Amino acid sequence: GSSSIPDETIENKDDQDVKESDAKDDVEVMPMSSKTTRIDRDRLVLNEINKMILDVEEKELEDIMDDEVADCFREAAVKSSAYTLRWYDAFTDSFLHCPSLAATILDFTLIEKAEEIYGEELPLLYTVSLRSVASYAAQDEMPIPEYIYRLAEKSTESEEAAAH
Repeated sequence: GSSSIPDETIENKDDQDVKESDAKDDVEVMPMSSKTTRIDRDRLVLNEINKMILDVEEKELEDIMDDEVADCFREAAVKSSAYTLRWYDAFTDSFLHCPSLAATILDFTLIEKAEEIYGEELPLLYTVSLRSVASYAAQDEMPIPEYIYRLAEKSTESEEAAAH
């Protein structure tokens, strides 16, 4: 499952005029690019991973997570693909951001990034515990149809091709 975060939780209210002018009548997927959005996205992701780490410590480990491992999870979360795709939903007239941080944990992409940063495989206790917490978080998320991700991949590929 993936989730969507309404634009207001990620972008500054100053961007309201930009959102209005960007509105189209059909589905549109675009990578987030503005610097203010990036900063807000990083803060959102860090807040979310910090809450998950606390949940792991309280509900799974009943102990404090190793600081080095927790820092690897935080850095990986910021470098992850979480909330990097912005999709305009003409039906609701709003932008949604995906994939969710929980989705990047459940599909192992965040854990793989954290292990690259850590330099070796992370302790199984931590990765299993984080995935358990993420699975609970994902249960409450609004599902995003698979075609949106296909559109997003095509959009990203075409932009990369245009950049070369």
